[in-house]
Amino acid sequence: MIADIPGIIENASQNKGLGLRFLQHIERCSLLVIVLDATNNPLETYKLILNELNNHNAFLLQKPRLVILNKADLLETLPQFDSETEHLALSAKKNLGIPK
Repeated sequence: MIADIPGIIENASQNKGLGLRFLQHIERCSLLVIVLDATNNPLETYKLILNELNNHNAFLLQKPRLVILNKADLLETLPQFDSETEHLALSAKKNLGIPK
């Protein structure tokens, strides 16, 4: 099952925005791939997403997940996630992190 979730905003778990409709789709997925804009506070955004997932259904945090940092070419240094967070830094513009 694949679900394209166009963005989880703060308080989505309280049905703000498209909230619950999108969160319910995530429940059926076996892997979560979270794509973050590397130039827009990715660590803060990641924490917000995890918080909303937890508030909706704590079981979602047990699902395997991969974080993809998009636009990594625009940063001098990449943000440091905890050692348990699997992540990739990508740049479509410069083919960074994309196997040929």
